[in-house]
Amino acid sequence: MVEKVYGPKSYFPSIEKKYGHPIAHWKKILESSGLEKHLEMVSLLKIEYEMDHDHANAIVGDFRQERWFSFASPISGFTATQGAPSPKI
Repeated sequence: MVEKVYGPKSYFPSIEKKYGHPIAHWKKILESSGLEKHLEMVSLLKIEYEMDHDHANAIVGDFRQERWFSFASPISGFTATQGAPSPKI
């Protein structure tokens, strides 16, 4: 049985088909851009690569979520639910 995909990832097959590149390609562009803000990243994909807003938003949303969860760890003092450093006791 095929599991239904929800959220931003549900756009990925149509993004890859329409723009001819895997999602990893777009995430590498975002990573190398040095941009931090969501809308700046969306604008980059829309302006430089003529991507539809919904497609750009889906890629950026997933990219930022992955980056947050890789950054948020007990070692860094951040947790995904708190969003801020935990106090050092």
